Amino acid sequence: MFERAKIAGIALAEVLGALSAPAAWAHGDHDWIRQRGHLSADGEPCCGKEDCTPLSPEQVKQTAGGYSLPEFGHVVPYPQALPSEDGKFWLCMTSITRIRCFFAPPSAM
Repeated sequence: MFERAKIAGIALAEVLGALSAPAAWAHGDHDWIRQRGHLSADGEPCCGKEDCTPLSPEQVKQTAGGYSLPEFGHVVPYPQALPSEDGKFWLCMTSITRIRCFFAPPSAM
């Protein structure tokens, strides 16, 4: 009986570990944003609890007013964009209504 309980405990630990794996990767590819301490125009850390998401070049349209993000209903003025260290577009939001930071590849700036 003890052996069965031990095996069940190990299996439970493995399942819980697998379920928590996405949280461990929450800062994955964009951890450079947090590590470098990038701040928004308002002085907030870019990488907060909602974190950042990469955008494909197709999701970003350059307009006269700035970077248009149609999926999110926002336009980021060019002066507010930060240079991306990995050459990708990144969007960091506090909510669906408020952008915290936007990173653009140097080639798009």
